[in-house]
Formats: sequence, structure tokens, C-alpha cells
Amino acid sequence: MRVAAQKNSGAGKSAFETRLMNELKGSNFGYESIKLEYTKTHKYVPDFILYEPCIIVEAKGLFDLEDRSKMVAVKKAYPDLDIRLVFQNANTKIHKGSKITYGAWAEKHGFKYASSSIPAEWLKETPSGASKQAFIMVTGGERILRGGIFPTE
Repeated sequence: MRVAAQKNSGAGKSAFETRLMNELKGSNFGYESIKLEYTKTHKYVPDFILYEPCIIVEAKGLFDLEDRSKMVAVKKAYPDLDIRLVFQNANTKIHKGSKITYGAWAEKHGFKYASSSIPAEWLKETPSGASKQAFIMVTGGERILRGGIFPTE
């Protein structure tokens, strides 16, 4: 019988794992010998939907690691959707001692952003074809865009 290479000279990460490894001695087993990718399904609820320019706006005061990870995941899931960030202060560092600001992080990850308010020019923009299609897909916005009907009515 072939036994897969074991980490830590035959010791597990805990006494319990080490005990189980000892019970399996002589069996064909591996300890932490493969990696399995997995995904979690979450729902993202944007703060603001700008219907006419087809823009989703997320307002952020604190922009912690969990929020940053979420925004990257949402952008990856919807690459054509125009998602923008408005920071209370785009010059805030992402964590104490960091040289990276919220704004620099947004630029690095391909998000348009503003500091302290939604720029008036955003409201006047014309969406690209791909962005408009992505917006319609996620909002059911075809009737919203054509008829000026808003979901809150």
C-alpha cells in the first residue's frame, strides 16, 4: 500500500488529527494532500441605482477587507456592469500603516470612484452597449429605461 506524503513529520495540526492519523497507520491515506476550490453564494444589494446612466453606486465610509473582497467578487461576477464607489473620504488608508488609500485601491481594481458625493456628470453619462445590457439583465431595467417607470412607484 502506498501512503501519501504526510505534512509535519506525521503530526496533524491538532492532537485530534494526530490521533486519527495514528489510527490510519497502515492504511492508504493522505493528510491534507489535495486542495478543493469552492465558492459561496452571496447576495449583494447596491446602495444606489442610477437608472438613466445605468450605474450602480456603492457608498462607503468604512471600506474594510470584507467589503473590498465583496466588491472584487461582484465585479468578477458582473464584469460589464458599471459599478462605482463613492467614499466618504477617498484619501483614507485601507488600514492603519498602509500607503494605499481607498481611491488607489479602487483604481487598482478597475472601479471608478468619487470622494464625498456623487458627481453630477455621472448622472449625465450615456452607458456603453455592454454596460447597458448588463444593467438590464440585473435590474429587469428594459421597461425602466424605455418607459421611465421606477420600481419604487
